Amino acid sequence: MSQKNYIWDFFEKSTSDLSKAKCNKCHKLYSLGSSEPKRQTIHGLKLHLSKFHGEENRQYLKRQEKDAEKEEQKLEAKLKRRNQKFQSQQAVLIAAVVANLYKPQFSKWNKQGP
Repeated sequence: MSQKNYIWDFFEKSTSDLSKAKCNKCHKLYSLGSSEPKRQTIHGLKLHLSKFHGEENRQYLKRQEKDAEKEEQKLEAKLKRRNQKFQSQQAVLIAAVVANLYKPQFSKWNKQGP
């Protein structure tokens, strides 16, 4: 699942150097660690926001927190559905076991007589 990181609301990737991103506020370039997208990191960008742009950093953290809360709610709902399904399956299994325990044993009586 591809997900946009809110850090990109405050930075944009450099077109001239693929290993750098430019801060939208102070226009300085910061390293992404690599020009290869799969090897890039946003750690330096987050550090820059926290050190030099407090208000933007608070906005970034607030957005990240809201996303984390939404994700937690989704996971809790999924867990609740799984628990309900498990409890339903468990009830069916218990009912089957109980039915087998108390089932009259006609096969023995038919063979031996009453």
